[in-house]
Amino acid sequence: MSNILRRGIKSFSYRASDLAYRIFPKKATLTFYCYLTYILRAVTWRLACRYYGPSMAQRRGDMPEFVLSQINPEDVVIDVGCAEGNLTRVIAGKAKRVVAVEIDKRYLDMIDQGEKGLKNTVFINGDMVDLSFDQIFDAAVLIHAIEHMENADVVLKKIAKIARKII
Repeated sequence: MSNILRRGIKSFSYRASDLAYRIFPKKATLTFYCYLTYILRAVTWRLACRYYGPSMAQRRGDMPEFVLSQINPEDVVIDVGCAEGNLTRVIAGKAKRVVAVEIDKRYLDMIDQGEKGLKNTVFINGDMVDLSFDQIFDAAVLIHAIEHMENADVVLKKIAKIARKII
């Protein structure tokens, strides 16, 4: 991609986002960008899988490595929207303790909570907005969760109060 085209796209995106913030409420704009990011990532991933074949579909990317780089062995971590616990297992291998929260009980039913790698993990079925915690977490992990929340702003405000950092 030429440098002129790259600068043009960058300039357009800055102008479009500035205009969006002026016209629409910030919550609506943020929600739109969350959905747009999710859709573009999904489309990009599917195109890459078609182009590179089945080996690409099996690769998870560098996301788990990035998350682990943000977590220390003595950390207590809350994994919000853990789904079936794939990333929770990875985090549990490094963190001192993990609290995994999922609103959809069907996902939690799929997890073998007696699994050896999950001895330091507690699973909670519930909505972050309704749950209360009596501790401060060293880190909160929200991977593929925000784009599914209708009340993402409320959840993020709550998490900001109970976690030292958000990943």
